Amino acid sequence: MRNGSSKRLLQYAIGAVLVGLTLYWLAARRADEAKIISDSRFLMDTLVTIKAWGDEAEPIQGLLDAAFEEIERLEGVMSKKRRDSEVSRINEGASGEWVPMSADVTAVLGRALFFSRLSDGACDVTIGPVMRLWGFATATPHVPDKDEIASALDLIGADKIEVTEGKVRFLKENMALDLGAIAKGYAVDRAVRILERGGASGGLVEAGGDLRFFGTKPGKRRWRIALAHPRKAGTLIEIGEIPLHSVATSGDYERFFEADGKRYHHLLDPRTGYPARKAISATVWARTCMDADMLSTTLFVMGPDGIAWIEGLDEVEGWVIYETEGELRHRASSGVVGKVEMH
Repeated sequence: MRNGSSKRLLQYAIGAVLVGLTLYWLAARRADEAKIISDSRFLMDTLVTIKAWGDEAEPIQGLLDAAFEEIERLEGVMSKKRRDSEVSRINEGASGEWVPMSADVTAVLGRALFFSRLSDGACDVTIGPVMRLWGFATATPHVPDKDEIASALDLIGADKIEVTEGKVRFLKENMALDLGAIAKGYAVDRAVRILERGGASGGLVEAGGDLRFFGTKPGKRRWRIALAHPRKAGTLIEIGEIPLHSVATSGDYERFFEADGKRYHHLLDPRTGYPARKAISATVWARTCMDADMLSTTLFVMGPDGIAWIEGLDEVEGWVIYETEGELRHRASSGVVGKVEMH
């Protein structure tokens, strides 16, 4: 880190953990109306919280354990840090050669490439070479040399990767996948599936700003969520009811460092190789958490003008907070308008 400030390094580390607190669930006040089982564990580089309820506590606890095990399994498949992960195996061997993929990676990569092409590259999972330069996954993130970024940009793009029948290959050497913009959402969906199939009457899974809930709330109350204010610590922004049960938020306050008085966050624009600057927070509601995860990053890169793009998608809503002339402003899709108040 160029300024060498230990305080700012700590700020980066704390921001990486607090991403799990970006979304809050407004719990029912009378918890005795149902036996709520809750647990939190650190997985996929963030805090994962699972809550579920049903007629008996013991079976519900077993479902929570199974859901956490599934998330841990998927971390082992999609982690770019672990040398033994499937993604690492693909990154090491897919340059010009076909490499087989599991059903999980096939599903995630296929959806990611679909949205990358649809958004003209506003979010791209081939961004691995540029992410590596910035070092956000290390204890010493830093601003790369501009020539290094320019060279790495030549390795990014959905047109430089081929996928067919459970196999993948890169069309250029030194390419690398980074599924950080979609893997958590997919893991949340899988965990919810386990809870639902196991017989939980309701619950939620939240992982670093990605949230999905299902079933009936204790006391048959409506589901409500609140977002952490991106610039006022400890302040929540309550959201009215939106008929989509998966939501994800991406913000410049999640993982960042400061150098020479400027904030550099981990949400990079794949077309420039630098942090996107058009928004400070983007929230997306979708049918699946995988879609919400990928689309919140995409909308963050697009900024407020991306709301028009969101409006063209089925079963998707979006909300962007941005800064203009030193003031925070926000823009929402039609399904969110009138359901959020920001002060």
